[in-house]
Amino acid sequence: NNEHFSKLTCSVLPTVDYWKNMNNQISTNIIAEDYNICFEYPVKSIKKAKASYTDVMLISENTSIAVESKWTEDVGFYCKDQKSERRDLVQPHWINMISSYIGKELKLQQFEDIEYQLLHRVASACSLNKENCIVVYQIFHNDKQRDCFINEIHKLISVLGNTRIKFYYKRYD
Repeated sequence: NNEHFSKLTCSVLPTVDYWKNMNNQISTNIIAEDYNICFEYPVKSIKKAKASYTDVMLISENTSIAVESKWTEDVGFYCKDQKSERRDLVQPHWINMISSYIGKELKLQQFEDIEYQLLHRVASACSLNKENCIVVYQIFHNDKQRDCFINEIHKLISVLGNTRIKFYYKRYD
């Protein structure tokens, strides 16, 4: 998606810089087999709605890892703030992906105060329906903003409850 490379403040830039060096890769004990690294990985939304693009998606036979990078973005665009006329169709679409994966019924109202992009990221990781589902945040902020992203992750975890989705974050100062 070339539009992302036209903005010098876009998190794709530090993300690509990080991932081009194979020694920098975030690793977990879960991925033991080969996997594909996909940048700006699209996950289809409902008919005629814009796809969700994950900064980096690691995909193996048994695992999907959605990696979202944060650099200059702010926290504060919550699900309740989305003004799209199709909001009541799009958001339940993402929530249903998560619900199906974790085997727990979730309601739209539970996500009102959740970062909209975080909802997309988790749904993207769940969409592949792999045995292992992981969401990783790479936070390139070096100020108090990085803690805001971490707080948002914990807020979502409390909505999901005890779940088989794993969450990680890595801060880079």
